[in-house]
Amino acid sequence: MFQGQRVLTTVASLVGNPGRKLTFGLLRKLDDELNGRWVIEDLHKVMPVQLAVQASAHFVTDASFILAEGEIQGSIFKIDGLLQVEAITREASLKEEVPRQIFGGNATDDQLKKLEKQYEPINSDGMFVVLSEVHLDSAPVLDMLETMFQGYEQAGPPAAYIFMGNFSSRPFVPTAEGVRHYREGFERLKFMMHGLEAHVASGTRFIFIPGPKDPGAQTLPRAPLPQYLTANFAKEIPGVVMATNPCRVRHYSREIVCFRHDVLRLLRRHEAVPLLSSESQVQGFDDLRYTQAARFILDQAHLVPLPLEESNILWEYDHTMWLYPLPHAVFIGGSTPPFECSYKDCKFTSVGPFNAGSFYAYYPVKDELQICDVPDRAG
Repeated sequence: MFQGQRVLTTVASLVGNPGRKLTFGLLRKLDDELNGRWVIEDLHKVMPVQLAVQASAHFVTDASFILAEGEIQGSIFKIDGLLQVEAITREASLKEEVPRQIFGGNATDDQLKKLEKQYEPINSDGMFVVLSEVHLDSAPVLDMLETMFQGYEQAGPPAAYIFMGNFSSRPFVPTAEGVRHYREGFERLKFMMHGLEAHVASGTRFIFIPGPKDPGAQTLPRAPLPQYLTANFAKEIPGVVMATNPCRVRHYSREIVCFRHDVLRLLRRHEAVPLLSSESQVQGFDDLRYTQAARFILDQAHLVPLPLEESNILWEYDHTMWLYPLPHAVFIGGSTPPFECSYKDCKFTSVGPFNAGSFYAYYPVKDELQICDVPDRAG
């Protein structure tokens, strides 16, 4: 062992092993009558723990993987130090010969290399417009959409729009009235988009990702919105894609993950130990918490590092939630205000609700990100 290196002890080997130890495992709270019991576990052992940590410099939540330092006291592992395992950079992952197809799609290595070397350099200006909480039953939202569409129709259409739900200001109810109300929103959008000739000519894609209050089962990943609820939108408007949630998009060699979920808000609810806060924080999230929340998700390499009862993931599709290797960009739509940060060469963005008129413009090849505002037509 080299100087400065430390020995990692498995959870199973902690029993009867005196002295300070460093172990790695899943930290979780037991769902039983003894409120407040925590355990750390790996594939072979579940060990009761006592959290003697007052605060952490990084997010630590229920059902997250951690490095824990402490010592055995009786049958309990007393933890007085917590460390987060840092994410592996994309470059390092690819050096390990991780298949590029793990991201999704059926393109071969030769096809991906051709896209990167031959087509990507001559299409470096391709732009993605990303929006969240696009309420199609709101007149102000529809006005802002029309202004945005007309602006890009004249200035030059983007490569794609990514619309994340919810697509109605009120939760979908599976009644005749609920279906009618929901379909009307897409009818309005369809009417608005019929005149976008420059978008059609340039082959712009319109990607729609359902939100938690849109139609569908409350499980992850969520299935695409069905045609009968979207007024046959995808059949009548060229380039429309009804996508899953989360959605993975490959733009030449660039990999983008979009996810509509309030995971950033839920992280706070499931904190195992408090996060060290900046002096400026009064309540909720500050800049430090935003950055640490983004880092935590990327370090965990999973879009929803939360307890099972909160994440509600279909286990046979859990791989769709993975963030390994790290993509080039991750966009999260939810109730959290817009912010962006970079970590391990991955751009992480909370898109924020569109009802305030803000959205993001992302240039994947250039690796540039801009927050934009819809101009006020009245002013």
